[in-house]
Amino acid sequence: MSESANPSLFVCGISGETPEEPVISPVSGAIFEKRLISKWIQENGTDPVNDAQLDTDQLIEVRPESIVRPKAPNHTSIPAILKALQDETDSIMLNNYSQRTQLQTTRQELSHALYQHDATCRVIARLQKETNATREALATLKPSQAQVPHEVDHVEVDSEVVESLSDEVKAKIEEQNAVLTKGRKELVTKRKAKLCGVEKLHNYTTQKTLKDLHEAGKQIVCMDMSKIDNTKIVTGSENNVVVYDINAAAVVSKFDGHKGAVSKVVYHTNKDVVFSASEDSTVRVWSLEGGAGTTIKAHKAAVTGIALHPLGSYILSSSKDHSWAFSDVESGNILTKATESEAKLESSDFHPDGLFFGVGTSTGGVKIWDIRNRVEVAPFGGHSGAVNALAFSENGYYVASAAAGNEIKIWDLRKLKEIKSIVMREDDYVVNALKFDPSGQYLGAAGQDLRLYMAKTWAEVTCYSSHEDDITDFVFGENCSTLGTCSRDSTVRLYGDAEAAPMES
Repeated sequence: MSESANPSLFVCGISGETPEEPVISPVSGAIFEKRLISKWIQENGTDPVNDAQLDTDQLIEVRPESIVRPKAPNHTSIPAILKALQDETDSIMLNNYSQRTQLQTTRQELSHALYQHDATCRVIARLQKETNATREALATLKPSQAQVPHEVDHVEVDSEVVESLSDEVKAKIEEQNAVLTKGRKELVTKRKAKLCGVEKLHNYTTQKTLKDLHEAGKQIVCMDMSKIDNTKIVTGSENNVVVYDINAAAVVSKFDGHKGAVSKVVYHTNKDVVFSASEDSTVRVWSLEGGAGTTIKAHKAAVTGIALHPLGSYILSSSKDHSWAFSDVESGNILTKATESEAKLESSDFHPDGLFFGVGTSTGGVKIWDIRNRVEVAPFGGHSGAVNALAFSENGYYVASAAAGNEIKIWDLRKLKEIKSIVMREDDYVVNALKFDPSGQYLGAAGQDLRLYMAKTWAEVTCYSSHEDDITDFVFGENCSTLGTCSRDSTVRLYGDAEAAPMES
């Protein structure tokens, strides 16, 4: 038996809601949802209202005229509907944000993986090329003692074979690299927080001029500043090195050991020790505490660049004999060495994490090497002359280079390509030196004057020009509170805040 009725008049005796399939119990006359009462009968065999015996065959199906399900109680008003829509919108927005975050993370991981893959491919290609060249050389090797060596520009090419780094030194370098890489972001952030801003740099004036560090008329070609307290500067001119104490206003050390012109000086990061490179093919280590010092004889031609490893125990040198060397500071021993067959090396610098370094060549190239395996991992080109200036940014992302002309090229080590070319306004401008400040925020370029550029945007920030001749080198003081320049006019100038009391000359 079945009946037709309005379903909205029914309420299930079990759920208390309007049933979708209403049925009537003949023993109690109550209405139930069919699926609920069927389950009840299977488990108990009785009517839930009066506990009388009941079978599913006894249920009477009610056929409603039409089924119109009522709205949920919380959607029966306009405010409730708006709230439901708002909740759904919020849920969609949160989900979209989550998806975007995951996409960005995936892109970064993919970019890193592609960079590693590309670097690995370059290493493999380099190794294969070297292997093939070695095999060909071995296959065609013949006695050649009677042959006269061919000279190139009267520079002896160094062909000395030196083994790769020992496992102990490699382990130290990798451990230091891991520490520096992990703390690099925090260190750079702290340095930027203390950095002097652009407005302050605009107000810098000459606070001190040093005229008697070297003999009158002798050009000062290089300089550096102590990293311990920023109170001492070291300069190189002709064949001597001078250390000047700013606070004491006096020369505290003078070293005359080179037999050729000094080309580069570096102050140790945490000791009163200075290093000098010379055209006499040597690198010398001088201690302000006295002593004979150490002479590193790693090359057969002029040494063009030196850079101290972040560990402070090793130093990199580049030379016009086409080679670079990695030596122990204490003993002067050569730990490893490699020869660039294509060109002379004109400049060099270490990556701030100490795993890689760069060299500039006489043919306009910039080459990035892995110090552990003596493998070239990234070559850059594009300069029209010898790359005489090279500098890595403190965050390790960029390397800047110049080739004795009026152009600076910025290379991105993550993308392995040139991202910016800075061309000076003057056609006859020659960039003699490039350096990033310790925070990596400013890039300095020295030539006819000293110009500072903002990293990332590479826009010129300010300019200093008070020398009578070209600036050959410069230094950043702590937090850029002081700047120093040396020049072919035989003077050193120190710049600082115009509001500060000027230092005596």
